[in-house]
Amino acid sequence: MKNINRIMNIEQEITNYEVCQVGRVQHFNIQYSVFIIQYSFVFLCVLCGSKLQGQTLPDTLSLNHLLELTATHTIQEKEAAQNIWVAEANLASLKASLKPQLSLFGNIPNFQRTVSEIVQPNGTIQFQPISYNNSFAVLSANQRIAKTGGRVFVQSSLQRFDDFANDFTQYNGNPVRIGIFQPLFAFNEWKWNQEIVPLELEEAKKKYAFDVEQAKTLASGLFFDLLLAYNDLEIAISNENSIQTLFTIAEERYELGKISERDLIQLEVELASAASSKKAAQRDVQRISTDIFAFLGMENARLLIPRLPEEIKTLDISEEQALKEMAANRFEFISAQIEQTIAERELDRAQKDNGVQVDITASAGYVGSAKTLDPVYSMARDEQAISVQFNIPILDWGQRKEQMKIATIQKEFTRQKVQQDQLQLRARVRQVLNQFESLQEEVQLAANIQNLASKRYQISTESYVLGAISLTELTLSQREKDQAKRQYVNVLSQYWQVYQLLKMNTLYDFEKGEKIR
Repeated sequence: MKNINRIMNIEQEITNYEVCQVGRVQHFNIQYSVFIIQYSFVFLCVLCGSKLQGQTLPDTLSLNHLLELTATHTIQEKEAAQNIWVAEANLASLKASLKPQLSLFGNIPNFQRTVSEIVQPNGTIQFQPISYNNSFAVLSANQRIAKTGGRVFVQSSLQRFDDFANDFTQYNGNPVRIGIFQPLFAFNEWKWNQEIVPLELEEAKKKYAFDVEQAKTLASGLFFDLLLAYNDLEIAISNENSIQTLFTIAEERYELGKISERDLIQLEVELASAASSKKAAQRDVQRISTDIFAFLGMENARLLIPRLPEEIKTLDISEEQALKEMAANRFEFISAQIEQTIAERELDRAQKDNGVQVDITASAGYVGSAKTLDPVYSMARDEQAISVQFNIPILDWGQRKEQMKIATIQKEFTRQKVQQDQLQLRARVRQVLNQFESLQEEVQLAANIQNLASKRYQISTESYVLGAISLTELTLSQREKDQAKRQYVNVLSQYWQVYQLLKMNTLYDFEKGEKIR
């Protein structure tokens, strides 16, 4: 019975193995390539590295802890946050562009001393030396009218001309001029930007939640790869210790002639196989541990011990609820709205850019001119100006018609593509939900099978020690026990990963009953 107790108690052996491995850790080539970052933000990598400096993972790692670190310590999260910042900056820039803009421009000094051709009263030309300064400055305030695409402006300008050759000075200026520029029938980019840019910010916020959940899905896959590898390691260590004990007993029996040499050799083969499986499992645990550290941006190479997730909770999730949350939370529905708005914008552009163009400019104010500065303002006269500029296409050989046809086709294609994408999203949610419901039952079945197989192996071991069963029966029982344990961990892994997929596809935590933000 002491030998049997030794067989069943492998926890200390596993712990000793981990302590020995810490001193022999080697760096492996990181081969994790599940997720490819589309954009390279160098300063984000630096930021991520600085924040993680000094961070460590505990030797025993739980799924929840890894997911919490993923939400704050991965480059995927940093990139998603960067997208929000860019969208916020674009919206702020748009709002700023619709506020009054004040500018000062001019040319001071504007001096020339040269020889230039001068047209004489009789039409001939003479080359004469000139020396003058012609400086000016304009202070202008502009207000964009987003709804119409026009612009209201207020200006004040001053010009000074100095003729040094003739000792002559003159001022000209507009103390104030108020005007409007308004295109008619023209494409209005500002109106469309007011619709699209706020949607892009909403899209970025919802995509942040999706990107974080996508990173968590990758982290979940890594965690369960580690759990499966560590489970194989536990099985291999347990089998090696069990077979070693049985081999010692078998040697004594062989000496007494109670078992054949074939059984003894078979046990020796099983012992070598268990040792080989242990080494392979050790390498897998080391490799995946390194991948997890790299995924989190941490420089480390310790072995991690995964903690088996808590018992599952049976969740009753209706298809109607899952689809409703998906439609409310997924960024693709905002993306579809943006794509359709852009398609409508391009059709509007094709209609107006190649059609009748009419630009109206009107202004009123005061203007003054004198040899000294004061009369420019005190004796200014009123002025008015109005200009209508038009461009009417007469013959374009069908260019406008073809461009409108292209824009119309693209708009219709966008509508169909959006519809197809949304159908695929709904189908994906249904598929994942069906998998999740099925796995809830499979986990319970796998747990029961594992318990029964473990009990059968324990009974078979005791029976073999007592000589009641053959080595073949014991080996079969051991393999069934190992397979049942692997199957349980595999089904449990699928359950949690599919639940994570369900959360990623709906952006809703059904266990907590709240949206994921």
